[in-house]
Formats: sequence, C-alpha cells, structure tokens
Amino acid sequence: MSSFTLKMIAIIAMLIDHIGLAIDNHTMRIIGRLAFPIFAFQLVIGYKYTKNLKKFIGRLLLFAIISEVPFFIFLRMNKLNQIGFTEFFLLENNIGKNAMFAGRENFNILFTMLFAIVAIIVFESKIDLFTVKKNKINLLFFWFVKLLIIVSLCLIADCLGFDYGALGVMLILLLHIAAKVPQRLPICMVTAIFAITNYFLNFKKILGPYTTNEVFLLTLFTFLPAILMIRYNGKKGYSMKYFFYIFYPLHITIIILFRAMEECSITM
Repeated sequence: MSSFTLKMIAIIAMLIDHIGLAIDNHTMRIIGRLAFPIFAFQLVIGYKYTKNLKKFIGRLLLFAIISEVPFFIFLRMNKLNQIGFTEFFLLENNIGKNAMFAGRENFNILFTMLFAIVAIIVFESKIDLFTVKKNKINLLFFWFVKLLIIVSLCLIADCLGFDYGALGVMLILLLHIAAKVPQRLPICMVTAIFAITNYFLNFKKILGPYTTNEVFLLTLFTFLPAILMIRYNGKKGYSMKYFFYIFYPLHITIIILFRAMEECSITM
C-alpha cells in the first residue's frame, strides 16, 4: 500500500468526520477516527524522506496559520448565531472550565503536527562530540534535557487546546520510533495505546454524547489504521505534495459556508 493510497483513505475519512461533526452524526464521526493515525504515520514518512526539513516545517507552519480561522469557526459554528463575531474570538470564551466554548480545541491539527516534528528533531538530536565528552553523566543530562523539552511541547499542546493535544504529539513521536523497528508489532502497539488512552480510558468523559457501544467503536476505528500502516510498501505512489495542505482549510471553509447558507434559509 503506497503513501498515496494511505493519504486518500485518511482524507476521505477526515471529510466524513467533519461532515459528521457539522450535522452531529455519530456514525460518520466513528468512521472519521481512521484519519488521524494515518496522517500521523504519513507525517513520520514525510519527515524521513524530506530533502529540505526547513521547507517541510515552513509548509506546516504556513498552512497551520491559514487553516486556523476556518478551523476555529468550524468547531464553534453551532453557537455562531448566539454571540457577536468579535466576542467569538475572545480568549475568555475559549479558555477555562466555565468558558462558553470549554472543551473545544483552539488550534488545528497542523499545529499539533508541527510540535510533533519539533519533538522528533529534539529526540533525534545528538551530542556534539567535538565540544562535549560522551560520558555517562553528559549523556544522562542530555537525555534529561531532551525529555524536558518534549514534555514541555506536550504540555503546551494540551494547555493551548491543540487538536488531539499531548496525545497527538506523542502518537507521532512514538510512531517515528516504532517505524525504525523492522517488526510490525510496535506500530500496532503504539496505535492501540493511543486508541485506548484517547477513548476507552476517557469512557466517562465521552459517555454522555456517545453510547457504550459507540465508545467501543471509536476505540476500534482509531486502532484499525494500524492494519493499513503495516501494509505500507515504502512507495510514494502519485504525488500529492500540496493537496492535503490545500484541502484541509478548503473543505472546512466549504462546510462552514454550507452551514451558514442552511441557517440563512431557515431564518428566512
């Protein structure tokens, strides 16, 4: 299975998920759980084969910024008619337990991916042998600093409300580590841990909107991408370098416009 095939599966699943969120369809949202683990795996592959890491990071940052306003509105569009547009972007309405949009993400998935790439760079960094002696104390301190930076990135992602938060950053980092191993089991284990932690262990938190069976299906569909990932054949397939970056903010904007048109037709 090529990168192109995996990306198309993830893009279709993401589209189904976002339409499901807009119309409050739980079945579509369950199907949408296929998307993020595949995108996380493809980001790891992209990091591995990129010829220019600075451009790779710059592209993520650029489209993260472009996508932010439509993403922010998209997750709050059910309340768009209840408050003024200026109030919509006030910090106090988005942060805190009693905030109007408490529990909603504030930053899109591309910011999560950006932080994950930084975490991978930190993890892969090596001691400069010309300036630091490679003894056990220096190595221990070096790895402590690495761990501190990675944990800080995860905490920032969680506190600022990144999509998937710290779990998203850690999934990408752990998939990067798992992909180095020739065996397929580590990829399955990492995906399973992510699925269980994100849904099954948060059972009480999401049980209100979802039934017990739906929580089980959310967990299962989050794990299923592991079966697709281990079938990756190392081939790129058709090139779609900018397709996802453009499609991500574009499809969200289109959904918002359709929802706005629907609201207008109802009020008329």
